[in-house]
Amino acid sequence: MSRLKKEQVVLGSGKLYHKEFTGTIPANEEIETEENIIAAIKGGSVLTYTPTIVTDQSDLGEVSVSIFQSEEATFKSGLMTIIGDTFKTLTSTARVTTEDGVETVLIGGADNHDGKSHLFHFVNSNKLRPVRVTVVGVNHKGFELSFKQDGAAVVDLEVKAEAMDDSGTKIKLQLGSKVSA
Repeated sequence: MSRLKKEQVVLGSGKLYHKEFTGTIPANEEIETEENIIAAIKGGSVLTYTPTIVTDQSDLGEVSVSIFQSEEATFKSGLMTIIGDTFKTLTSTARVTTEDGVETVLIGGADNHDGKSHLFHFVNSNKLRPVRVTVVGVNHKGFELSFKQDGAAVVDLEVKAEAMDDSGTKIKLQLGSKVSA
């Protein structure tokens, strides 16, 4: 137990940054700027990695084989502060215009699908051991926007991660580096 320290405990939520994915992952300092914050988070964030491993065995149980077949990674977060551009990350058919201080968001129409991939970069605010999670993908959940008398409207983001490099990497996870923003 001597190698385990309180600095290894991860606590708290954090900030979620967004950029359009252009083929390479930028440096943390380039991503972690005020203009790249997508929204304030409510309800935390969750990263899930699920491998699919197929195991088969001979009738007599003498031979067994396990084959790594596929993998899926998802990142989920509740977005509390919503601006027009937030919807561009929630759906590929969103178009945003601003006139006289009013943002108008138009959503829908297969011909409006932009085909873009997005980079999502979460920075945990834990001072003992901050964690960074970077995934590339698109929101696969759609969205539901509910207006409640007793709480803020929160839109759930669910990103199904795509490969971010030629090696097929789906998650970039950094533990314990200094938080810059």
